[in-house]
Amino acid sequence: MLELDHRELGVHFSPVGSLAHLGIHLFDNTAGGAGHVVQLADSASEWFERALDVMYRDPNHHESCKCACLQCLLTNASQIDMELGRLQRRTTYELLSDLLAGLD
Repeated sequence: MLELDHRELGVHFSPVGSLAHLGIHLFDNTAGGAGHVVQLADSASEWFERALDVMYRDPNHHESCKCACLQCLLTNASQIDMELGRLQRRTTYELLSDLLAGLD
């Protein structure tokens, strides 16, 4: 969407906020920040909808791919995360769909 190199953004999953619920820390990976996170926040619903498109592909893919594959999320950069069990495509797809639909 922003046509960035994947190294320009960083992400950590850890407790967030005063109640320490598990959440996502998304940040610019350049000294002083580049404003990419702000750009994504300004178009969050479009960003999430495009992420759903990347994760879904087609009904056969959605049925057969649980974690990640070369058709959706698997790249050289994400290989280690997949091997460590950090990529859960179908679960993420369902969660993101629910969030966009306004469900709890």
